[in-house]
Amino acid sequence: MTTTRQSDNIFLLNIRDLEPLNRFNKLPTTKEVLLRFHQHLNDAKSVCSAGHRTIDELIVVWSKAEIPTRLVRHAIGKLEKIHSEWLLLKKNKSSLSEAQRERERKFVRKVHKLFDIAHAIDMTMIKFEEDRKFLIDQRSERNMIMTALDKKLAGMQERVSERQREA
Repeated sequence: MTTTRQSDNIFLLNIRDLEPLNRFNKLPTTKEVLLRFHQHLNDAKSVCSAGHRTIDELIVVWSKAEIPTRLVRHAIGKLEKIHSEWLLLKKNKSSLSEAQRERERKFVRKVHKLFDIAHAIDMTMIKFEEDRKFLIDQRSERNMIMTALDKKLAGMQERVSERQREA
């Protein structure tokens, strides 16, 4: 069976994303997470399984940024809530009412923001000021990017693990 580009087009989101989330040098937006979720949903055929796969990928990205995250079940709940909101919009997409169009515009604005799974007290848990600034930036303007491995931090973590092994 052949597929077409149209079959990969997802209402209000664009084309299904085949690449993993860890390729980004920024924290992913809700749109990027939903596109990846739809790819997993296409593969897994289960919302629960697709949610777990997507959040597992997402947590790798957040841990790369050294930002503490909420519990996996809460992140999955957030993803499933946004997906159900999208399903309602998709169900009513043929409606030409102004209220429906406004809900669609509101949803599109929402999906271009950060899919925030940071811990509730993240600012007190983050050890480095640079990481705090990065998270604040990702929640607003999204100008900062993650670069290669921080060698100074890696050295500090290595020394901590050595001390723990010795103790």
